[in-house]
Amino acid sequence: MTMKIIENLQIWSASVRYEDSETIKPRPVIFINANSYTILQLSSKTEREGYVIKDWKEAGLEKPSVIRTDRRVILKESDVKSY
Repeated sequence: MTMKIIENLQIWSASVRYEDSETIKPRPVIFINANSYTILQLSSKTEREGYVIKDWKEAGLEKPSVIRTDRRVILKESDVKSY
């Protein structure tokens, strides 16, 4: 099996903790620093503040989404699930 290399500005699925909750779910994220596993969270609630992803289908997303520029998180390598 070939291992994909994470690169900056790629969208992946990762285990992310919800705001104000202990719940962790797989969520789409965008890597802003692949070396340190720093990501920004994505949201399908497009009324939220953030950068709208214009070509969301081409990006592999199921719904129109925004990049939550206020939701920067550093993940562990084991949190990253798929490309």
